[in-house]
Amino acid sequence: IRLGLDVENKPVDVTLNIYDLRGKVIQKQQWSSVSNAIFEKQIDVSRLSQGIYMVELVSSNGSREMHKLIKN
Repeated sequence: IRLGLDVENKPVDVTLNIYDLRGKVIQKQQWSSVSNAIFEKQIDVSRLSQGIYMVELVSSNGSREMHKLIKN
């Protein structure tokens, strides 16, 4: 998957959490001192089983995004 987050050109820490439908964190990644205006990363989800997941991106400046991921 490919996700992006607006971090406003200020160095921030960014955390990605992938949750199953019960709310359990099943994958987590963190990046420090991100300073690009648009933060984009490709995330390998090949190890996830088929199903529906929630993907959350959170930055230390308070930006937060949630996305639904359907893996076939």
